[in-house]
Order: sequence, then C-alpha cells, then structure tokens
Amino acid sequence: MVNKAVIEILGSREMKPFTADSEKEEIQEKDIFKHLFIWAVLMDRRELAMLFWKKEDKDFICSALYASALAKRLSENPIAGEHTDQLVALWASHRFYEDLAYSVMTEMYWKDNSLARQLLVTEVKRYNSTTVFEISEKFALMKFIGHAACQTKLNKIWKGHIFSETSTLKLAYMAMLVIFSMFVLTDLYPIPEKNPSVMEYMVIAWAVTTSTEEIRQALGIKQVSWNLMTWFSFWTFYEIVMYSLFITSVLLRLTLSANDFFHARMVYSLTLGLFIINSMQFFLVSKHIGPKVIMIGRMMFDIIFFVLIFAVFLFGFGVIYQATMFPNSEPGFQLFKDIVYMPYWQLYGELFLDNIAGKEPSTCTDDALLYRNGTLARCPEVNQINTLLLAVYMVVTHIILVNILIAMFSHTFTKVQDNNELVWKYHRFSLIREYYDRSSLIPPLIIISHIKKCVMCIACELFKKRETKNKFKISNKPESEQLAILERYSVYRHLNSSIRLRRYHATNTEAEKDGFDTSYTQEADISLEEQFDLLTSEVYKMQKNQEETMKDVKEIKSTKQNLLIIDLNGGSANRTYKI
Repeated sequence: MVNKAVIEILGSREMKPFTADSEKEEIQEKDIFKHLFIWAVLMDRRELAMLFWKKEDKDFICSALYASALAKRLSENPIAGEHTDQLVALWASHRFYEDLAYSVMTEMYWKDNSLARQLLVTEVKRYNSTTVFEISEKFALMKFIGHAACQTKLNKIWKGHIFSETSTLKLAYMAMLVIFSMFVLTDLYPIPEKNPSVMEYMVIAWAVTTSTEEIRQALGIKQVSWNLMTWFSFWTFYEIVMYSLFITSVLLRLTLSANDFFHARMVYSLTLGLFIINSMQFFLVSKHIGPKVIMIGRMMFDIIFFVLIFAVFLFGFGVIYQATMFPNSEPGFQLFKDIVYMPYWQLYGELFLDNIAGKEPSTCTDDALLYRNGTLARCPEVNQINTLLLAVYMVVTHIILVNILIAMFSHTFTKVQDNNELVWKYHRFSLIREYYDRSSLIPPLIIISHIKKCVMCIACELFKKRETKNKFKISNKPESEQLAILERYSVYRHLNSSIRLRRYHATNTEAEKDGFDTSYTQEADISLEEQFDLLTSEVYKMQKNQEETMKDVKEIKSTKQNLLIIDLNGGSANRTYKI
C-alpha cells in the first residue's frame, strides 16, 4: 500500500521506496525505522520523522531528500490546495528536509570532499538503486543541487568528459544551420524544375540522425513517469514540434506540385526558424546568459495568461466594432478575421481612424454587389459611439492590461533574479546530464555510435554482462561501509552542533535575565562523548593523510631518476647517479 501511494504521489515507478521483498508481511528489522520514517513524512509528523530518521544506520541524505520530494509533491497536489494551512505546512516540511540533507552534506564535505562527491552518484539499494543526484534532479531540489559538493562533482564530469566534445557539437550545429539557411534561401525548387541539392541531403541526414539520438535518449530514461505530462519538459515538447515540422516539410517538398510549392517553402522556413531558436539551449550552461534564457521561457507562460484575458476584450470590442460599422456581414472565415483584425492591431497603436471617421467615398462603396465581388471595399457606417468605444478600449488595453503584463514580467524577473544562481545551477545540471549521454560524434556520423551501442547492448544481453560505466550512477561496494561511517559521523556532527548552538543561546538568555554581562558567561564543558568524537575525527584525518603520503613514497620509489651532479669548483667531469 505504501509503495502504491508513493508511486502515485511522486509519479514514478522507479522511485518506489520498497522492493518486492520488503512488501511482504514480514518486515526486516533493519527496515522498521525506514517504514516508520516514510509514514511520518506522509502524515506530516515532522518530529516523529526526525526521530525515526536518526534511528536509521545509513542513507541519511538520501532519506532526507526523499522526504523532501514527498512533501513537495504533496504540497503541489490540487486536493491540498483546498486546505491552505496543510499546503503551507507541507511546503515548510519540504524545505526543512532539504535543508537537513544540505547541512549533513556540508558536514560530510568538510570532513572528506572526495567521499562526499562519491556519495552523490552511488546507488542506494534501500531506495530501489536510485542516487542522490537522481532524486535532486527529478524533483528540482535546487538548493541541494547548488551545494559545493554537487557543483564540484559536475565540474569534474563537465571538464573531464564532455567540455571539448560539447564545443565540437556547438560548432557542428552552427555549421549545419548555415547550410540549412543557404539551402532554404537560395536552392529550394520544386522537384520537376530541379532535383534536391547536396545541401538538402546533408540537412536531411543531419536532422534524421539528430532526431534518432533524441529518441534514443528518451527511450533510455529508466525512470518512466506514472503521469505522461511529466515526461515532457519545455525543450522536449519544442523539439517534438520542430522535428515533426521538418518531416512535414520534406513530405510536402516531395509531393506538392510547382503551383502549390509555396506551402512546402513556408513550412521549411518555419522549421529553419525553430532550429535557430533551439540553439538557445547552448546558453543555459553560461552563468550570466543562462538565467536570462530561463526568464524568457517563464515570461512566455506569463504571456499565455495575458492572451487569455486579452482575448475576452478583443472579441468583445471586435464584435461591437463589426456590428456597428459593417452590419449584416456575410458569414464565413472572413467575418472572424474582420472581428479580431482591428482590435488586435489597435493594441500596437494602429487606430484605424479612417474607418471610424469614415473613408472617402471614392475609395469605398455601399453597393453590396461591388464589395461582395471584391471590386471595392465596403464603406464603414459612421457612428459616434465607435469613437467612444475606441477611447475605452485604449484605456483598458494600453493602461490596464499592458501594465498588468509588465508587472507580471517584473515579478517573474525578480523571482528568477533572487534565485539566479540556484536556477542556473539546476538547469546546468540537467544540461550536463543530457550531454553526458550524447555521443561525441557529430551528426550524421552519430549513426556510427548508434550502431555501436546496439551491438554492445545485444552483446550485454547475450553474455549477461553489465553495461559500461556511468559517472552519474556507480555501485561502490568496497567503499560502501566507509561511506556509511562517514555519513553517520556527519549526521552526529550536525545534530550535536545544533545542540551546542541551542545550549549557547539558552545560556546567554539566562545570563541576560539574571542581569549579568553575557561576555562573562561561558558554555559548559564539552561532554566526554563529544571529546571522543573530536579525537576520532583527528585520528581519521591523520590516517588518511598517512595513507596518501605512503602512496606518494611508493610511487617515487617505483620510478628511477637520473641525478646530475655538477662540480662548480671546476672539476674535470660531472657524475650521474641513478636513484
């Protein structure tokens, strides 16, 4: 039951907290506190959840992030929206658990930054072999992703694996856009007049192989969402539309005759524009330009809400204009166009005063036969109420609606600007994750990589071998115990530091009540357990430094070097010794 509830809340089958074995009636003793912890999170019992969380023996950071994701999804549930108090409490719990994971990671990173970075990509068997990185990315836990440990790990992957390859992909993409533009602008003819050029074949091969790579990445996602709407991000939906239009343009180009070829040219041009705009994804990795691209995307959603409100006034005033100026119009699509034409362009300052005041009789006619067959335009009927309507419409649209849109843009800008660095780090993580899975070959040579991966996949299935290493997901069995010890130590340090801080504030408060100067008030002596903890910390650090020193000494001994000794007193010969 708990598994089903969590899958429904998180929207992912792969994020279930318990495996098939733990779903049985017999719950293993080591998983009791995990069951109770998740129950407390679902019930929003924060104190109980903390109690059970401290009783676990490992995976503290993963558990805290998992709880943060659960609380966040519960707070976003439409049913919870009816109860404002519960929604606020759940959102506060989400922030609390994320802060808890962040604090423990800080202690762990201070103690051993190498193991802390390794923990981020290590599979957590108790949570269906997911990783800390996967939970943070999937549920947009931006504060944790912005931690120094996460960012340094990403830097190592980015600089060590895909930085140079991404530069090559960017150059290849820009080169192909130039070829695509030259082909559409200078060499797009109907097939009866001229056969497809080499540039067109290059563009088709590039688009086909690139779309194949996108499909491969989509099928390679193991965390299939329970809700299909969570499959599609903005850029995924954008690319689906872009490649669909490209396929449509190629089909129209091959089937339309010379008389109807304009439609193929129009779709080709629209597709080229979408490909050019798609290059904005490359800016997301930039710390300065990336947040601005995110702002543009968020402002597009603001425009959607503005258009919905504006459409009400547009149709309202448009119908009044049409009914008073051109009564008894012919039904059809042209009538719909006439209704929205004037009020839409009036938003940008085109007032059509000649229509409202009345056109010159020489440029229009009242004869129905002439304006229906298109010989002359129909003369509008002059009505003083139209001038008043125009004044009201301009006040509503230019002063009220446009300023509302500007205020919405300002709010979006401020909200993104306040979290500028966190938003950039989160989207940078997603971009690095995407390009890590991409092939280093440029399209259309990427088809070689596809064939290679198919062969390797078949070989892995036949010989029952595991797939190649993934820097975003590793299984570190030899160091799992060491990670667990370090994580327990970090939790202990975090909890004790909180206790010491509370004790310090309590001591100062009592001193102020008694009228003593707080500078003379000292904290109680450190407990024996805390002294042992500090001593263990120092011993652990000394052992690790000693191991690294011994390793360096062995490397020096294993390599032979020539030592050249020069006699500065004018000796007859120099001597060379091997050490």
